[in-house]
Amino acid sequence: MNALVNIAILVFIHPLVFLIKRTPRSWVQPMISILYYLSYPFLSKERAQGRKNLRQILKIYLKKEQDDFLKKCLQHQLSIFIEAIIMTHRPEDFNIEGSAGFQSFLKDYKQVDRPMVGISGHLGNWEILTYEIGQVFPNLSVAIAKPTKFDSLNKLAQDIRSVYNMEVLWTTKDNPMKKILKKITQDSLVVGFIMDQKSKGRRGPKVNFFGHQTDFVRGPANIAMKTQSRIFSVYCYRVQAFNYKLEWSAIQYTDDTNVFDLTQKLASSIEEAIKVEPTQWPWNYRRWRN
Repeated sequence: MNALVNIAILVFIHPLVFLIKRTPRSWVQPMISILYYLSYPFLSKERAQGRKNLRQILKIYLKKEQDDFLKKCLQHQLSIFIEAIIMTHRPEDFNIEGSAGFQSFLKDYKQVDRPMVGISGHLGNWEILTYEIGQVFPNLSVAIAKPTKFDSLNKLAQDIRSVYNMEVLWTTKDNPMKKILKKITQDSLVVGFIMDQKSKGRRGPKVNFFGHQTDFVRGPANIAMKTQSRIFSVYCYRVQAFNYKLEWSAIQYTDDTNVFDLTQKLASSIEEAIKVEPTQWPWNYRRWRN
């Protein structure tokens, strides 16, 4: 089955990516609308999961309000997919408010002989963050990620990030976190985590996230504390087509902080960021187990 999916990705996704890279700006919004309506019949499970999350987490009960919210949410996901691909080909088409300030912050915040940890969530357009970090630390920035079951999708993700001067370190049995940590420490790398997905197979600390006890990955807190590295959060909100805004902050902790407390601080940062632009987060994802 996985082999068939990989073939389908090669046959359909890669030609689509080729076309998207060359799409004129004026065609992007019509393309998003067309893709949304074409995909609508196939997204019944996502809409059902989204309604459940909106009822339980955001307390949105009216079906029309749920449907309007999820339409914005799903259209946003299509928008950032298309624009992230275009940016690999034409970054000059984009306006990133706060770019100069964020890059200046990174230069000042990074310690010479230690790694630095950055965290964000699946909010706004997180792929643009790899571009911003890669501009400051080319060939010294990495993203830690768990590979999907589909090799073609993993290669696509790696190809996008390599354009931004960022390497993906995949966590696998042959490349465990212990080995990754050694590389990060030896090379004083800048490590990026998109840490709001549920941890599969590896239970992290249960922290408060939107009023619910939620499993979070321990990696960012663990690496920061073991290497005594500085840690920061950053979010990239979509303002309108081809226009984004960056928000960032330093995350403080002390020698007395434990992994649970720091993970809670990181989860709270992501929650507050989501509340700024809630439709720019994937509420159609099954984030809560219960």
